[in-house]
Amino acid sequence: MINDVSTKEEVLKAIKADPWMFIYASKDLQNDPEVAIEAFKGAGILLQYAAETLKSDAVVVLAAVQQNGLALQYADKTLKENESIVRAAVQQNGLALQYADKTFKENESIVRDAVQQDGLALQYADKTFKENESIVRAAVLQNGFALQYAHERFKEDRDIVLAAVEQNGAFIRLLNRKFHDDREVVLTAAKTFSEAPRFATSQLRENRQFQLEAAKINSGVTKYLSHQRILESLLKVHALVNSLKEPAKSSATKLVDQLEIYFTHITDNALNATLNEILNATVLLLDRNIWAPSNQEDFIELTIKLLRNSSPELQSVGRAMMDLLTLNNNPEAISKHIWALEFVADELKKDKDFIISVVQLNGFALQFADIELKNNSEVVLAAVGNNGEALQFAGEDPKNDYQVVLAAVSQNGEALRYANKAFKNNREILLAAMKSNPNSISDVGFFPTKYYAYFSELNAKVEELDKPRKNELYQFLEHVEELFKSPDSELEQLAGALSSVSELLGKEPGKQLTLQQISSIQKLLRNPSLEMKSLGHFVLKLIVPVIDKEAIEQHGWLLEFADHELKKDREVVLAAVQQDGLALRFAELELKKDREIALAAVKQKGAAVFQTDQSLQPFLDCYLLFRAKKDELKDAKALEHANSLLSQVEEFFKDGSVGLDQLKRVLDKTHAFMSNKPSEQQTKDYTSFIQSSLKSPSTGLQILGKLMMALAVALAGASIVLGATGVGVVPAVGTGLLAVGLFGAGAALATKQSKEAKENNELINTFTPKS
Repeated sequence: MINDVSTKEEVLKAIKADPWMFIYASKDLQNDPEVAIEAFKGAGILLQYAAETLKSDAVVVLAAVQQNGLALQYADKTLKENESIVRAAVQQNGLALQYADKTFKENESIVRDAVQQDGLALQYADKTFKENESIVRAAVLQNGFALQYAHERFKEDRDIVLAAVEQNGAFIRLLNRKFHDDREVVLTAAKTFSEAPRFATSQLRENRQFQLEAAKINSGVTKYLSHQRILESLLKVHALVNSLKEPAKSSATKLVDQLEIYFTHITDNALNATLNEILNATVLLLDRNIWAPSNQEDFIELTIKLLRNSSPELQSVGRAMMDLLTLNNNPEAISKHIWALEFVADELKKDKDFIISVVQLNGFALQFADIELKNNSEVVLAAVGNNGEALQFAGEDPKNDYQVVLAAVSQNGEALRYANKAFKNNREILLAAMKSNPNSISDVGFFPTKYYAYFSELNAKVEELDKPRKNELYQFLEHVEELFKSPDSELEQLAGALSSVSELLGKEPGKQLTLQQISSIQKLLRNPSLEMKSLGHFVLKLIVPVIDKEAIEQHGWLLEFADHELKKDREVVLAAVQQDGLALRFAELELKKDREIALAAVKQKGAAVFQTDQSLQPFLDCYLLFRAKKDELKDAKALEHANSLLSQVEEFFKDGSVGLDQLKRVLDKTHAFMSNKPSEQQTKDYTSFIQSSLKSPSTGLQILGKLMMALAVALAGASIVLGATGVGVVPAVGTGLLAVGLFGAGAALATKQSKEAKENNELINTFTPKS
């Protein structure tokens, strides 16, 4: 801080930092030109504190007015008459003109310099310059408010007025009211003064075109306009469009133009709600990822609604919205919005190249093509190549075109439902449909559906196999597929073959096949078609690589397909019928007469009796009846004796030691006795038969008689024994024990009649169960 005692050096240093330190300097230093000039360079207005001698010093004053022109008011009068001083002052601040000598207020050059620096200086110029157009224009170009100091005729001059509001729109407040109805004047004012529309006439202010232009010029004006919300939305859409890249930007710009046209042509304010809805949807779309499908949903819905509106204006807006989404009918864009094809020009719907380019990307677009193109196979092929179900939109000709239908179902099996009925039975088309969509054949029949289910299942299993078996299975599947295409192949048999192979693929060797699996393979092997028969052999080879004795032991039915030598081999045939009695039908004729083989077959499968030699069948029929009746016995002892009797009959049958008729009678008589609750007469008859057997010279019949007696005792009690041995009535008590004794006596009586008593007794003991 300086004071009266501060040195010149101290004051100069302080003034350089703060010119206003000048006022604290001593009077002597304030009167020092060097100190004063240094201070005035920083604050010319300090001239007012200078000594009178300095105020009349041209050098000092020049320094002051060059820094602040208004310092001229503190200069000596003589210097206010100095042109150089005055010019320097007004060039720094035009308002300094008010302090200049009158002669300079009449000097055009000085006045021009003043108004160019500050237009408001016009108020201090001589009136002649207020009437000078050049000076007035220069003034208003610098400050529009300068017009208020010009001659009245310039306030009516539209060009001068426009220049004034161009420089400062707020001057509209001072304009003649006629200019408040001048669109250009008000819009020009609005550039720098957002309140300008407030001063417009109500008619102009409510004009929609005016409001739109004003909003575009200065967004701040919208709050003074009646359609503020719409205008603000339009401005936001404009900003969003400017942020887009081509080609979307061009399409969006056209939409904005259409929205503006619609806004300016609305005469019913009730339609503002519709416009607001459109603008909101557009803002939402453009403010996010415009190409994200989820962001387009509402916009698309509104677009379609407008396109179907009866109003031509709204249709135009809808078309512009559609063009934004489709980038002005770009095929790739339209493929994502096929609904747009409904609204494109008819010329486009008839344009073959255009339609093909679209349906290649979205087959369903075919529905909007011209009817002639729907009947064009090339166009339809392009469509179904993208989506087979596009076949539903094709004309009748393509639906009858084999290649078109094949292409359609190959892309999507569901297309089968739209094909001509005749194609639904075409195997190649069915196969193509099944491959692309297994569910597509659910309504074409049970066996095609089953076929493909098994085919798919087996195809999946193949991948899990080792390489050798995998190759075999692939060959098998290829063979099956070729057979499927043939209309002569039986789908039921193909399905059965696939099922059998699929089920058996994971089984261990030696595992039994189910009857259904065996049946399906047999049907293939017996099929008259060489192709189907070969498939059967293929399946058979997959399951049984070699048909030999070991394989036949596991699968008796294989005898049918075995070599002729195996069919003549007794051991092989016996093994086959023991596993599957019906295999007897494939044995050599001589082996069908073999009693052991025939019995083994019938024991395994009763129906095999019809495959035995006719000479054996009467006995075997009785054998089956007796065995069935035997199995009905509830008494364990009776069942044991019945089994013993049947086993002995089987042995005598096989070795032929007892005649077939005699064996048949034994089984017939015993079966009849077992079939009824014996009456007294039936008991006597059966007793008589046992007696005759016991007395027979045939050792075999004697043995069978004893076995029948044991069974009879178990079934009817001791009375049967008494009858058979000729013993009289015995007390009821101890009947069971007596029966045992008499049974022994009866046996002894029979053996005395034999020349080989000892041998017979041993034989009897062997076959007679203890009662």
